Amino acid sequence: HIYYSVDVIQSAIKNKQKISFLYFDYDPSKKKRYHNGGARSEISPYALCWQDENYYAVGYYPKYGVVTNFRVDKMVNIRKSEKIREGFETYSRFDFSKYSSKLFGMFSGEECTVTIRCENSLAGAVIDRFGIDDAVYQKINDHTFAASITADISEQFFGWVLGFGDSMKIVSPQSV
Repeated sequence: HIYYSVDVIQSAIKNKQKISFLYFDYDPSKKKRYHNGGARSEISPYALCWQDENYYAVGYYPKYGVVTNFRVDKMVNIRKSEKIREGFETYSRFDFSKYSSKLFGMFSGEECTVTIRCENSLAGAVIDRFGIDDAVYQKINDHTFAASITADISEQFFGWVLGFGDSMKIVSPQSV
């Protein structure tokens, strides 16, 4: 199922076509719950990515006018459309590496600039996650530094921060 879906999406990307599909999550009784009341979703796919052991279709979603992602194994009955892709202007300004670095587990949330205080031993982890040029790093003392990073605030973001225990703290903004 996954390989067929990836093939259809790749073909649509190559041919600059839209795709439509049914998208679902599971409910607590392990039954599929389809989004949009069971109606088909339509996107203009621009990329496929592999993250956290899953494929994601990244594309322009005209329903909301944004670039977003859908987990391929939760997309069923994928069909290429004869319609030409939309959203080129939005996607041409889109920086995929920044997009994927600010998402945690491909879960999106409200984008926010956050300052975190970290022990120096975490410099590599922060740079690996947010890049050397896309965050502002400032030495606090011989043992700690602060980093101003841009992230989509989600439960997965908080899980990433908390995974470092007392070695990392969110400093600002207060709302986060």
